[in-house]
Amino acid sequence: MKKIFTVILAVLILLSMGNIFAFAAADESPEPTIVPVPTINPVYLPRPTPILNPPDEDDVIDFSRFEGKTFEEITNDFFEEWGIDPEDVTFGYYNIVTGDEYYHEGDKYMVAASVYKLPLNMYYTEQIYKGEMTWDDKIKGNPYHAVQVSSIISSNNELSEAMQMAVGTNDEYRAAIAYLFDVDPETVEEEYYNEDNKYTARQLIACLKKLYGNREIYANMEEYMLMAAPN
Repeated sequence: MKKIFTVILAVLILLSMGNIFAFAAADESPEPTIVPVPTINPVYLPRPTPILNPPDEDDVIDFSRFEGKTFEEITNDFFEEWGIDPEDVTFGYYNIVTGDEYYHEGDKYMVAASVYKLPLNMYYTEQIYKGEMTWDDKIKGNPYHAVQVSSIISSNNELSEAMQMAVGTNDEYRAAIAYLFDVDPETVEEEYYNEDNKYTARQLIACLKKLYGNREIYANMEEYMLMAAPN
């Protein structure tokens, strides 16, 4: 039987995640240590082929348990099995092959932890693609091509927060990246402009769709994300 491999994009955001923002005055912060830039061309890399390890026997999923069940039934079974309060979690699912799309509390704002670095680096990458900045433009004294590596691979909060503040105030930054979430900065709900690093699953799935659908722009980011999570 011919096997069909699909790619699934998913976002899982837990309410219990703490606020990662810890802004410090730029003139008082020591110069951050960033990881060396990988020896790769920093402009529009071809998509790498990930090396996937074969699953262990314990990791093999019995998909028969899902037969005849709706997405909601499968989700509710999972919550019950693990004692999870459905109000404490929000997530989105999108299948790029079939177009299937599902959400649980998809429009509920929750702390997004380091997921905020995804739209942040997409915004900067697009500025380069449009010719409005270069890979060598400095963020906190470091060239952006090195900052992007540190932000995505090492999840460097200090540099990522400096990137955000370089765009402007919280409201200015949120308005600047609203297009990545398919929301209108003028009409989006007021909660979108929160200062607690909160996004919705629907917004982040929209962002992931743009990442995957414009890979000629975001080739670097995809490369570095695979370095951060090879499998």
